[in-house]
Formats: sequence, structure tokens, C-alpha cells
Amino acid sequence: MSKINPLHITQAFNIGAKETDLDFFDANLFYDSRLFIDPFLLKRSPVEEERELFKRFSLYFKTAYQKSINARNNDSQIQRLKKFLTFKEPKEINLGYTQNSNQGSGPGAGFAEGLLTFFLESSAVKLINEKELFPEEDFNPKFVAIFADGFGEDGISDLSANLIMDYLISYTKIQAKKWNIDFNILPVQQTFDYEEMDWTGGINAELPENPLRPGEPVVFVPRRLLRSHDVSEKDKAVKKVIGILRQDQNLKSRFSNLVNKPIRDINVEEIRNILITEDSVLKAFVSSLEEEDINAYDFQKDLLGFLALKRHEHAFDDLKVEAISSCATLLKETMVFIDIVKQENEVRDGWKAAWTPDLAKPVKEEVFGRNFRAMGFSFFSKFPTVSFIPQTGTGNGLLDFAVIYKNCRIAVELKKLCNNSLTGDPPLAAYLHGIKRQLPNYVLCLPAKVAIYLTIQHYRDTRRRGKNHDSRANEIRAVVDEVKTEIKSKLPSFNDLYYINIDVSPKKSPSKV
Repeated sequence: MSKINPLHITQAFNIGAKETDLDFFDANLFYDSRLFIDPFLLKRSPVEEERELFKRFSLYFKTAYQKSINARNNDSQIQRLKKFLTFKEPKEINLGYTQNSNQGSGPGAGFAEGLLTFFLESSAVKLINEKELFPEEDFNPKFVAIFADGFGEDGISDLSANLIMDYLISYTKIQAKKWNIDFNILPVQQTFDYEEMDWTGGINAELPENPLRPGEPVVFVPRRLLRSHDVSEKDKAVKKVIGILRQDQNLKSRFSNLVNKPIRDINVEEIRNILITEDSVLKAFVSSLEEEDINAYDFQKDLLGFLALKRHEHAFDDLKVEAISSCATLLKETMVFIDIVKQENEVRDGWKAAWTPDLAKPVKEEVFGRNFRAMGFSFFSKFPTVSFIPQTGTGNGLLDFAVIYKNCRIAVELKKLCNNSLTGDPPLAAYLHGIKRQLPNYVLCLPAKVAIYLTIQHYRDTRRRGKNHDSRANEIRAVVDEVKTEIKSKLPSFNDLYYINIDVSPKKSPSKV
């Protein structure tokens, strides 16, 4: 099995620049980064040419609206409209939905169905042409995301990239010349022709070639246009509209049943109906979209670990390791690596990356996973015959990590102890579901000789009323032998199952101990 070499742009093209010297996002050329092009970052860009690009959304959606009028009860026109609303996931920019690798396998094709339904069936579609709501070609594409099912942040980002691909190509050429990167004539899978007002079906352009996927181009994106995923547009719409209703006593009284509901129990369809029927709420809502505080992702802090692979590249350069020549030495060195990760989080300050900056709540599991992945690539790069593979396809889902030497395979699954959402049938808390159901399935499918179940523990407050998940770790320890026996009964070559818990609870600084 070949080793993965997940290079960032600067690593692939030998750009020896500091992060602060880069105008573009230093994307990883193997893994998609879950970042999004935000149209409002275009609108508020310090670059005039980028601000002008925002008008393209009005052109596109108004054209779609006109096509939808002609398409009523006309099958051929409906198919033309659907084709117009179909755009590809722009894998050239290395952003978006897919995280295990950038192969353009995100939900792009599904966006067209949601948009088609919106343009043909939603009574809100007529609002696209409301000049009072959207003056001076300032139509907000986030408005469509509220009403079109299946069209969210990733859809807006993919559409944005495709509509401004000509600009991104020009931008890439400027940056490539600045950093002495060679060009080749390469196929770009999708651009938009503003004279014909239609998709081109792809063009050839002079661009840098992706060394990890020869024959495919790399398109750079300005960092100032990118933000991270936080709350979905539909969830934000629910909160915004409820806030508007609560500020007006008349509306608050009329919609008291809705206003008094817990936010989590409110269906977005209820919000859509209010926006369509209540002009004052609609105007206030559109105005709130314009005033929304949106900031580009801070790549200096990189709180979500998108640059972790680059940051940890040389972390183990001076580490002395034992050559791997057997399953036993593979397991030994894997345990050495996990112990290093454990020490980084329990003894040093690595635990901070497992929390939001204010320490108010744990980050998503994938954030810790990015840092673990980065350290894993750096550590196992010292072993030429070993493959460290994140998000390994097993035929029955994706295993978090696999470590492989010849026929020796170690399966590693990672879970947060604080994740107790019910999963499966019959339902199990996620932290137990991982070891009792997911990991055994992955082990059998890989197949693995050894399995390691890793948990990260955010809560370990020993005060009387403090939150403490020691009991959850003990629940897992109590089932290890049972799970091990179950796996061995189905896979006689299986050797062992290990459970390791990493304490990422907040620690006092040495000066305050």
C-alpha cells in the first residue's frame, strides 16, 4: 500500500514563506479543508475587483428565475433549468464538504434538486426580483439557502467558486508568478460564461499542476474570502426570525406559541411561512443578513487545525525510533506515538486545542482528529515501510486511522467521551457505540490484528457538583474483554484490543498550581 504524502501548496511548490506573507490559503492538496467562500466576504473585500464579483449572484439567480417562469409545465424547459442549476464541486480549490480526500465526491449534484424545487414550487422565489429588498444587484444568495432544502454553506461556497472561477484563475496566475511556480495547460472542470449566461462545461487554462494528482490544476483562493463552518444558514434564520418576533409586541403576541417554543423544536418551514406572509419580518430579516458580522478565518491562530499538517511537519525530526520489522515492533511504535500525543495533551498544553478559545465548550471531534492526523503523518514518515492512513475505507464505513506494515494492520478509532448522543439500533451512547459496534465492524473489514480505541476526556472536575466523565471511561473499560472476545470469535487472526483515554480537561498553568 503506497504512502500518502498530503502536501500543502507551499510544501508542494517549495515556497519558503511565513504564514503572514501569504495572500492565498495554503490549501492541502490531498485533503479537503472544511472552509467556505462566503459571498459577503466578497462584498466586503478590501479589493475592489472582488467587491464587484458579488453582483454575479444577482445575475445568476435572476436568470434562473426567468428560466423558471418559462419552465412551468414544460418538461424540456424544466430540464434546461435543472442543467442551469447544476454545478460541480470545484475540487481544484481543495475546499468543502469532503474531508477524507479531495476527489470531488461532495454533495454537489444534490444541490440542483433543492434549487430546482425552490424555483418551481416555492412562493418565495418571486422575492428574488424585489428591488426594494435587494437594490442595486445586491441579491443575497444566503436568502436562497433558507428556502432551498439541501442547499447550505457548502452549496453557496461551491456556487461562489464556480461563478468567480475566472477571477480565481487570474489570481492564481498572479500568485504563481510571484512565487516562481511553473504553469501547465490544464482542464478546469467548470466556469461560467457571462456573455452566454450559461456554464461552459469546462475550459483549459494555464495553471500550476497538482503534484499529488498529475493532470489536475491547483486554483488558489484569497484567504480573506474564507470562513469556517459554524451554524447552518437555516439554524441562523430560525434564531434571527424569532428574535425579530420578540422585539415587536404585536408580532410576539400573534406568534406566541412559536416564540415560546425552545429554538431546537422550531421547524424551518414555520420560519419560511412567516417570511413569506409577514412583510415587516421579511424586511427586517433581509436587513439582518446585510448587517451580519462575518469574519474571515484566522489562519494565524488556526483554531480548527487546517494547517496542522504543515505545523507538525518537523515535529519528530530528532526523535530516535526503532526500525519496524514485525507486527510487534509496529504495535510498539504505534503505542510510542499515542503516548506522545497523550503527553502533549496531559502534561503540556496540547489540551487547549481540544477546546474553544474561551474554554466554554469542546471543539468538534474532527478538530482533534486533524491534529492527531498531522502528528501521525509526521511520526510515521520516519518509517518508509509503514502506511499511516486516516479515514480508511473498510467497505462498512470509514475507520478513523489505520497503521499498516505488510500484513500487520492496526485499527484506531477516536471518540469524545462527552458525546453521548444515541446511535444505532438499539440505541447506544456514542462513546459506547464506537467500541461495541463501530470498531468491531472496522476490524473485521480491514481486517486488523490489533485495535485501539481512543477517547478524549474533556470533563474531569472533581468538585462536588463538577462535571466528570470518569464513569464513562470506566464503562468502556468494563466492555473491553467482551468486545475482544467477540472479535476473536469472528476473526481468529485478531490479537488484541487496547483502550486508551486522553485527558484534555483544562489544566492550571504551573505558576498557579
